[in-house]
Amino acid sequence: MPGTARRPIVSSVTVSLKSAVPTLRIFDLGRAKRFYVDYLGCTVDWDGDSVSDGPVYLQVARGPLVLHLSSHHDDGTPGTVVLVEMEGTTSCTPSWARGTTRSSTPASSPAREATSAWS
Repeated sequence: MPGTARRPIVSSVTVSLKSAVPTLRIFDLGRAKRFYVDYLGCTVDWDGDSVSDGPVYLQVARGPLVLHLSSHHDDGTPGTVVLVEMEGTTSCTPSWARGTTRSSTPASSPAREATSAWS
């Protein structure tokens, strides 16, 4: 009925939500690793297959932050925004905090590469 509030479905099963892990599209594995590992300080937890000529899928993490990086055509969307809450950014180097170093922006797409101020 229009205007009627929805009632929650009552179940005997208790569901608890865990953290979400976004999958971000990458186009260049080398640049992605330089950004996420060298610049942000993440570690590569596992790498699905970066030695073949096919698409790659890997997981990087730093503390509670976990991200999946994929070069598969249908994974992620170039330009996706992920909010990562941080503490202690005042202790970062000034260039890191301002994002003024060359490695502070990964090449997410050929179009961004062409228009990036960091190119």
